[in-house]
Amino acid sequence: MDEYRITAFEPAHALAMKVRSEERRNYDNPDFGLYLDRLHKTGNCFTVTHGNDVVFCGGVTLIPNSGTGEAWVLTSAQVWRHARKLLQVSESVLDIVATDYNLQRLQAHVRTDWKAAISFVERLGFDREGRLRKYNNGQDYFIYARVK
Repeated sequence: MDEYRITAFEPAHALAMKVRSEERRNYDNPDFGLYLDRLHKTGNCFTVTHGNDVVFCGGVTLIPNSGTGEAWVLTSAQVWRHARKLLQVSESVLDIVATDYNLQRLQAHVRTDWKAAISFVERLGFDREGRLRKYNNGQDYFIYARVK
């Protein structure tokens, strides 16, 4: 049986993933590499592999002087076969970062049409606060938060 491995996030991990079709357009964006570099520089991020496959990457980007962190995740095409591990690791990372940085608020943006991600973020204890119309690439998103 293959084991899971959790390591510090590197931009190359995201680029090595077998990407879900829904995320392909992000990867095709010429600025995506710069986005990955910015995520990497936050230092509060991780990669989970199963065997030789990168399953998902995620973390928390701190919003300066606000007591707020923005949770993010990039997922591979096979991520939902590993949903329990994704939930477990994400929960741990969110709790550690929130405690270490004394965050009052963790927030996340989730596409309104991505039912599995909505269920996932709600299982992590986030509450839906509102709808952001045409927020990203003309798509509507929900904003979620966990407030201390």
